[in-house]
Amino acid sequence: MPTLPEKDSVSAPTAATDATRQELPYRLRQQSLLGEFGRSAMQTRDIGQILQRATELCAQGLETSLAKVLEYMPDDRRLLVRAGVGWASGTIGQVSLGIDMESPAGYAFQTGQMVISNHLQEETRFRTPKLLSDHGIKRAINVLIARGGEGNLPFGVLEVDSADPGQFDAADADFLAGFAGLLGIAIERQHADADLKEALDHQAMLTREMSHRVKNSLASVVGLLRVQGRNAESEDVRNALKDAASRITTIAQVHD
Repeated sequence: MPTLPEKDSVSAPTAATDATRQELPYRLRQQSLLGEFGRSAMQTRDIGQILQRATELCAQGLETSLAKVLEYMPDDRRLLVRAGVGWASGTIGQVSLGIDMESPAGYAFQTGQMVISNHLQEETRFRTPKLLSDHGIKRAINVLIARGGEGNLPFGVLEVDSADPGQFDAADADFLAGFAGLLGIAIERQHADADLKEALDHQAMLTREMSHRVKNSLASVVGLLRVQGRNAESEDVRNALKDAASRITTIAQVHD
């Protein structure tokens, strides 16, 4: 949230007016970024690109240089930094955080509640993860990235951090929650696309297998007709069997 005028420097009505004037462009910018992300997320199927773009726009919207997407890894029961901006080399794809309730991200993941921490060094609710302390983070917002479908585990957590003094507020958290909601839709769409592709691939395999079996069966019939034709005493019968064999051979070629 932008820095507001000191309360004792102007009268109360003037301070309120100035605060509104300062905040309005800030909030409009956030809505513009959210709309931009919604459009871009619908135009690509590359989930890595979508996650990365989300962190970049969230950092812009909250006027910070640090943001990340944490993906829950069930086997390790940890949150992996899947995408991010502003972090040291070797962070993305390698560093992970615990999901315990004593960390801001872990609390958001387990409860589904937004977490705003404006004074991490003074926090009594949570400990500060090493990744944040190493980067001098003073404040952070964490929101859950849920997935559609009953019983589905959440994807992870979207987090924006700042090493500068200041205040994140509930409206900032709502802005981040909007991104998290769009991310959840994009992730679920990717999973649906993967399931559909798997089903289509399976159907294609069954079709090929059935076609192969039909072709083999027709080949057996052609063989029997030819044997019968060679053994037939009547010329008319031999010709009829030969013609039947030729027609069935043509049908079998459709299954190549």
